[in-house]
Amino acid sequence: MNQALNPARSVSVSASAGSGKTWLLTARITRLLLEGHAPDGILALTFTRKAAAEMRHRVEERLRQLALADDAALDASLAELDLQANDAIRQRARGLYEQLLFHPWPLRATTLHAFCQDLVARFPQEVGIAPGFEVSENEQALLEAAWSGLQKKLLAAPQSAPGLALKKLIDEGETEWSLRNIIVEFLKRRAEWWSYTDGQDDALGFAINHLRDQLDIVSDDPHSALQVPSFEQSLGDFSRGLGAVGKIGQYVRADGLLPALEQSGDLRYQTLIAGLFTQKLTPYGFKPSQVALKTLGSSADRFIQAHGEVVAVVQRVIDQLARLYTLRRTESALILGTAALSELKDEFRARNRIGFTDLEWYASKLLRDPDAGNWVQFKLDQRIDHLLLDEFQDTSPTQWQLLLPLLEEMAAGNSERARSLFIVGDIKQSIYGFRRANPDLLPQAAAWMQEHLDAHQETLSLSRRSSPAIINWVNALFTPPDLIPNFPVHGTARSGWGRVELAPLVAPDIKDGDEPEPFRNPLTTPRPDPENTRALREGHLIAARIRKLVDARWEIEGRALSYGDVLILTRKRTHLRALEQALTEADIPFIGAARGTLLKTAEAGDLAALLRFLLSPVRDLELAHVLRSPMFSASNDDLIELVSTARKNEQNWRAALQQTTTSVALQRAQTLLEQWLALSRQLPVHDLLDRIYNEGDVAARYEAALPAAQGVRVRGNLNALLQMALETDSGRYPSLSRFLQELAQLERSSEAPDETPPHAANNQVRILTVHGAKGLEAPAVFMAQTGNGNSSNKDAGWVVEWPSNEPRPTCFVLAANKDNRDAFSQSLIDARKQREALEDMNLLYVAATRARQFLHLSGFAPSKADKERSWHEHATNAFMQMGVDVGDDDSYVFADGVPTIVNGEASKADEVLDDPRLRQPIKLSISKTHRPSANGEEHDSAAILRGHAVHYLLQQLSESDADTKTALRGRLEAAIGSSVRDADFATWLAEAQAVIAAPALQAFFDISKIQRAWNEVPISHGELHGVIDRLVDDGETLWVLDYKTSRGGEDEALLTRYRDQLLAYREGVMRLWPGRPVRIGLLLTHATRWLELS
Repeated sequence: MNQALNPARSVSVSASAGSGKTWLLTARITRLLLEGHAPDGILALTFTRKAAAEMRHRVEERLRQLALADDAALDASLAELDLQANDAIRQRARGLYEQLLFHPWPLRATTLHAFCQDLVARFPQEVGIAPGFEVSENEQALLEAAWSGLQKKLLAAPQSAPGLALKKLIDEGETEWSLRNIIVEFLKRRAEWWSYTDGQDDALGFAINHLRDQLDIVSDDPHSALQVPSFEQSLGDFSRGLGAVGKIGQYVRADGLLPALEQSGDLRYQTLIAGLFTQKLTPYGFKPSQVALKTLGSSADRFIQAHGEVVAVVQRVIDQLARLYTLRRTESALILGTAALSELKDEFRARNRIGFTDLEWYASKLLRDPDAGNWVQFKLDQRIDHLLLDEFQDTSPTQWQLLLPLLEEMAAGNSERARSLFIVGDIKQSIYGFRRANPDLLPQAAAWMQEHLDAHQETLSLSRRSSPAIINWVNALFTPPDLIPNFPVHGTARSGWGRVELAPLVAPDIKDGDEPEPFRNPLTTPRPDPENTRALREGHLIAARIRKLVDARWEIEGRALSYGDVLILTRKRTHLRALEQALTEADIPFIGAARGTLLKTAEAGDLAALLRFLLSPVRDLELAHVLRSPMFSASNDDLIELVSTARKNEQNWRAALQQTTTSVALQRAQTLLEQWLALSRQLPVHDLLDRIYNEGDVAARYEAALPAAQGVRVRGNLNALLQMALETDSGRYPSLSRFLQELAQLERSSEAPDETPPHAANNQVRILTVHGAKGLEAPAVFMAQTGNGNSSNKDAGWVVEWPSNEPRPTCFVLAANKDNRDAFSQSLIDARKQREALEDMNLLYVAATRARQFLHLSGFAPSKADKERSWHEHATNAFMQMGVDVGDDDSYVFADGVPTIVNGEASKADEVLDDPRLRQPIKLSISKTHRPSANGEEHDSAAILRGHAVHYLLQQLSESDADTKTALRGRLEAAIGSSVRDADFATWLAEAQAVIAAPALQAFFDISKIQRAWNEVPISHGELHGVIDRLVDDGETLWVLDYKTSRGGEDEALLTRYRDQLLAYREGVMRLWPGRPVRIGLLLTHATRWLELS
């Protein structure tokens, strides 16, 4: 019997990468439901919304398959769940899907934070917060606000305890930036601080006294150790001998040390330091010469012994001074940090918010509260029969202390009640130490479960993801026991070909050492970055290998490997831009891994400029920015006209805009901007942006100005900005200035929002960091930038030790820099670096096990040699372990099996995606910009307005005929930026309706006669800038329609005039649909007639 699926047993599972962890988790949930357990009694917790949604989807999909399966397939599925099929179980299996869909209390698969939020929301008064609170997903701005608020208070009260603490830290050399980092980092660790001092009446006093004991500070005056009689004796003996010989070596000299005999306190200490120690506080070499020993005679041994005694005492004083410095520095930082914590609480309280950190702490406090805890646990206990915890290696000590009361209640509950606990994780995949995850909690939780719940322990190391070649190489990679301790040898259930490649490191450019850098203009030419240059060279090699791999058409799951099967992983984001540049230059489609860039996009900048203008309409630069954006698309001539008017009348640009009459773009801008200025004083930010989007047709105008793929992304970014306005304090900021201030702070923070990713169905290479790829897999994986070692920049700052077997942290200290660090702090730093080194190996394991069949590693040589071995060195060692010889090009290749070449005819979609002609730029024989015209009426403003109106109405009517005249007219006025007269609108609408209804034109507008059609199709390449008014595909022929609203002119003259334009359109369409017939012509709207160019 598979105990991992047995609902009667609690189970802890250690599941290696690709071994079916998620399958097992969802299978256990399905088994619970099949055995009659209620969905609302099952609680599955994980760490991300994506993982929770995936879990729910997989359970629902499994139940759907059971509902629709025939008897044979159903019996096979039940056998996978370790169930013997019979009529009763079949009937229940087929009915589960419907029962789950209509159950009043659905299955709960959610995140740990959502669980905490639900718990705290039900008992807000018990934890001392206001009901109806919101959870702040981005607290960086609030942390900065707390620090700023504290600074203002300290300016007003410099003699307060926090003010004096600030002065001490400044006197010790802390800069404004380092002080900010100390305080912000403390605020981020507030849950650990609360846990550390929980139950203490004097939190600061407890922390300082505890740290004093840990630092083993003997005296507040370490110099006193230099005055005790035993030291005086040793110093005297050493000084007499040194006086006799004059000096030992180059630095230990009598004239420098003898004055110490007459000195005391710090002066003696400084003399001894100068005479016996280097600048790094290590003792000078001490090896008396034969001449010196002969001079000393019988006292030589005592001289050498006395030197050792003096040095040892001074070293203890050095360490004691460093320990005392650490204590006083930590005390000042804690005083300042706790004051900032009070400010942060006020910031949260003012907005009725809490952060994720607070959420975990409040939930933990609620469950452990001696008064309310039992009642809360009882209420929860009635709702949870089966608890499942995913990715347990990512659990932090705070989260473990939160979960432990629930587990203890489960262990102490009614033995007749069917209950179970299931945890799954992999200590080798613990890569979130920066989020306080402690992988040691996984084995500790497993041991606790075995002791209290008689739990079964299961280990999964058989991969169901990776080919034998990948698994064999991974086993060789982690053969050295110091990389990942107790690494289990992996097996695989897969078969088929596999390949692992290691490219040689990209070496630095060879350059003559005496060759000076050429002069450059710093305004136009950035400083050369050799490392980034090497990253770009590596990117070009990766791009070439990807192209070769895709062109080889190796078989993957019954089809040819394509770009969408390729995943590129990097450890950091440092050189991602170089990698993306290389892929762009190679015309390889990709989804980038840039993060925090939403507010740096052009559309975000345009909207921010618009809001700044609405806040202060005299800002001419913001107005120019907005006018040139796709929102209004004003030309350079338009701006020149505007500036000329402003200068002539000595006005600002807004006033000049109201007097501009010749430009349609400026007229539209004037109308809309005046409307939005009025609204900006009435509406909250979200509602204002919503009106701007709709009245300005913003998304459509950006899409028209950009290539299709970029247009989709921009629309997503615009929606994301609108959502930000809604989420930022519920979109109810009292002023635009406050919202703009929030955007500015957010853009500078580490939590800046991401751009909307492009649509994933475009067969694109994916670029991700290894952290971002957790839980993903791909047929082909490229591990880039493996040449750097694990060089941590975090060598000081807050160090919090929280062993997995302790209910609270055991140490909370602010470690000093290396020059002032004591031995105790150094031991903590060393322990942290060991954990980081192990986590780096876990990161390597996670990256390598994302690959199913193909794995390629590459990198570039770093500018400075790293102390730690790089991933590239570990990979090289793995190939050597396997006995693989290096190739002539210094690369390594391990292959198992030969891939099948897919030579069959590709699908139609594949032909379009893989056609090499699509990688080439479209070259069109056109030398000027084409725009809709009215045949000689280009300078007639009324004709231009009529042309725009009829074009717009034709577009709207051809897409939908359900709109009322009022709705059409409203949208038309918004589009052209001005109101229209009744008679004009009636004439324009009649003309457009006549075109749509004309029998001779039904082939272009009757949806029953066409297969597909597009309006306003932009073509922009090289010198061509144009828009096809309507493109129709009737299944056989592609028709290019160019609307003309002119009311005169001979047919031949019209065709001659627009011949080059139409031919250019045809050439562009033929490039997109090779081999398809394309017909082009003019649609004369006034005459409702098609005029074809043959």
